[in-house]
Amino acid sequence: MTSFPYLVTTKTGQYRYRRRVPDVLRAELGKTEIVRSLRTADRLIVARRYAQVHAAVEQLFAEARQKAGISADTAFDLAVASLKSRGLYGLTDNEDRSDAQDIVLRDAGFTDAEELSEALEAYADGKAPAKLRAVSAALGIIGGDKPRPTLSYCLSQFLEEKARGRDLAKKDWVNYERERKRIVGEFTKLIGINKEINDLSRQDARGFVKKLEDEGYAPASVRKQTKFMTR
Repeated sequence: MTSFPYLVTTKTGQYRYRRRVPDVLRAELGKTEIVRSLRTADRLIVARRYAQVHAAVEQLFAEARQKAGISADTAFDLAVASLKSRGLYGLTDNEDRSDAQDIVLRDAGFTDAEELSEALEAYADGKAPAKLRAVSAALGIIGGDKPRPTLSYCLSQFLEEKARGRDLAKKDWVNYERERKRIVGEFTKLIGINKEINDLSRQDARGFVKKLEDEGYAPASVRKQTKFMTR
């Protein structure tokens, strides 16, 4: 059932919803995955129950993001989803863009962009509620801003995709996730900051290869680690 990415089956044939909790929300939720029994083995029933559970988990994540504060990457994702749902994404006409920005501000309860800016300034950097940051990101997107994902965000998205339908408690997945985090963590430590992907350079990559070689990794291991980083 490929249309249900978080659907797994137990040994008895019962269906479950199983989803990895994004790294940025784990401290807030106190868990690494969400598992919900759909209490059925019937394919005709599972679609409705899956939709209900999925909506509840999405709401849980949204509330956790609002409490924890969210990254610029996540704010951008939320803004894109909101704009697409209202038919305001991908506008090219300047007048349409202006109208769309007015709609976004009005729906969020603001009269203009200056009022939104004042609301954002009341919070420390990165700690404004998810709703405010998503509104700010939406205005930028309408104006032509492009996503600039960071290294850690790309890793999170990569692992989220890889985790779909897997048993996250199994040793092979635990080891796989740990190793990918270790590689990215070592690379981030080397370059000093969690860079945006577009800012990574060949010099950064060469430095990481040299680091691995200096630490005594075999050529095959160096290739394996750098291959993952280029995906």
